[in-house]
Amino acid sequence: MNLRAAFSWSYQLLEPDVSQVFRLMGLVPGPHLSVTAAASLAGVEPARMWSVLARLGEAFLIVEGPAGRYARHALLHAYARELAHLHDDETQRRAAVRRLLDYYLHSAHAAALLLNPERNHVTLRPPADGVVQDGVDSRVEALQWFQAEHANLIAAATHATDTGFHGHAWQIAWTLWAYLDHRGQWQDVITGDHTTVAMAPRLADTAAQAHAQRGLASVSIQLGSYDRTPTCLCDDAGDRRGAVAS
Repeated sequence: MNLRAAFSWSYQLLEPDVSQVFRLMGLVPGPHLSVTAAASLAGVEPARMWSVLARLGEAFLIVEGPAGRYARHALLHAYARELAHLHDDETQRRAAVRRLLDYYLHSAHAAALLLNPERNHVTLRPPADGVVQDGVDSRVEALQWFQAEHANLIAAATHATDTGFHGHAWQIAWTLWAYLDHRGQWQDVITGDHTTVAMAPRLADTAAQAHAQRGLASVSIQLGSYDRTPTCLCDDAGDRRGAVAS
């Protein structure tokens, strides 16, 4: 029996709600999913998602990793994505991706404010119905959350750009600033903020550009690269506190 036939046999034995979760997992960027991320993706309660993920594990369609996180083999990921495009319409797929991006954005935003409560805030749209947020209540928990989700957040921001969720893309990049700054990964901050500056004109969003340019200016000062410090668009965004002279 070849691998595709084995996948198909296991998939056909799943209950309808479990098979739908498997398909939606094919739309997920990043190396792994937490239970709350999977629950948000599918728009179901975490208590139900535990049993769904256990069923997928029994069928050998996902693998449970450390700290209750779940991963997919690359071939299974591709198979699930193919099934999602066959059985779930574009509206369903896009709604699932938005819920997942909302989960990452709102959870990361809350964690970022715990790491740097003095930082200028961004205003988020309310999360879509069915989105579950992780309860992060302290600076230590915020750092732990970012450490666990760092790779997923980068993948989510890239996926958001590729799929037209540009607002999610720059706002997820904004949330990562506090964590990367804490770790001294300033080059990563520069890369992310340059991406935001390049992306913001697509949205005609001067607030996005202003937030990114404040980040670039701050990091340039940290690195002593004053000649690369950009002129900030903060005045255009109605925020003079972050204005930086060129």
